Amino acid sequence: IMASGEDIVKTHHRASTRIMRIGDPVFLCFCGMTNFYKFKLGFDRTFWIKSAKPEHLKVYETALASQEAALSVLGPSVKAEQVHEAYAEVIQDAKYDYPFRCGCTTGYSFLEKPFLIRGDQTILQPGMVFAVEGSVSTYDFRAQVGDSFLLLKGGMNK
Repeated sequence: IMASGEDIVKTHHRASTRIMRIGDPVFLCFCGMTNFYKFKLGFDRTFWIKSAKPEHLKVYETALASQEAALSVLGPSVKAEQVHEAYAEVIQDAKYDYPFRCGCTTGYSFLEKPFLIRGDQTILQPGMVFAVEGSVSTYDFRAQVGDSFLLLKGGMNK
């Protein structure tokens, strides 16, 4: 998935023939395409061509902080929804809309259960692999940073 300019707010927008310009935000999603020993991994990035608007940088910084908050909670014996709650708190404290989810388990297919979302009571276990995203959307911009993590007995491994 690739989106740029005003199309960046369209979830799962496909590439087009649009010519990118200096200052355009660009979103790349390699979710489900990146493989490690036949496991699908999540990997997303938002970046800019040369420069960014200050209001977009604030959204991006909040997305990064929301992912960091999720990772500070992610670990064995934690409920999936607790990871989402830490992520969502950062986003709402910054006065952005309540987010959908901050991630999911990955495996031989992508978007496997449990999901890091409100209401998922699954207790996380060592050996689970998660795509954990920091994602914030506004009416004209979306910033997303996603990485995959393996839960170990003592915590996680990136």
